Amino acid sequence: RPTFATEVLQDLGDGRLACLQQFAEDESAKKSEHWTECPFRPLVCEHKGCTRTVSYLHLKEHDQQCQFKIIPCPNGCDYECVRGVMSAHLEGSCVCKPIPCPYRRLGKCNTVPQNKLEAHLLTHCNHHIEGLVSYIDTLTLRGQKIEQRIYDANDRLSRFKDQQFQKHLKDLGKMQKKISHMESDLTSTQNKQMKQLSKVL
Repeated sequence: RPTFATEVLQDLGDGRLACLQQFAEDESAKKSEHWTECPFRPLVCEHKGCTRTVSYLHLKEHDQQCQFKIIPCPNGCDYECVRGVMSAHLEGSCVCKPIPCPYRRLGKCNTVPQNKLEAHLLTHCNHHIEGLVSYIDTLTLRGQKIEQRIYDANDRLSRFKDQQFQKHLKDLGKMQKKISHMESDLTSTQNKQMKQLSKVL
């Protein structure tokens, strides 16, 4: 894990650990003047609670990410807090946080700011009613299609049963004919055997 000192040096500028500008011993004035303009000069973050030291070159980048910078709520409410705890505000007490519209399933809207929900419901009442009517029409049409599919399925099932019944009747008729022939053959065979037996006796 890098030490704090290493982290500070790494922040001093794009992989360079320090300014490469060099001055002679008698050029202290130039050195001081350069130091006030050098993009690699270290600066302490101005936001209370932050202890980071970054180069002037990266100060803007750090400022956009600093967890201790006080920022306004992005939802537009009057609340301000440090960036590090803003997410808790957005998920919790923010009066402007987006919440689902109760009628979002009707397709007219999705989310509205929490503090504007009541006004939204009043001003968009007609839209919600139109959406509700459209939704009912859609359900009615869907129900009619389902009823038709059920009717068609029952009709096919009924015709299939009739076909199967007729087929079974034919099969049964064929079976009865076979049984009749077998009974006739059996009777004929028995009569022949009886005649032969009577001759023997």
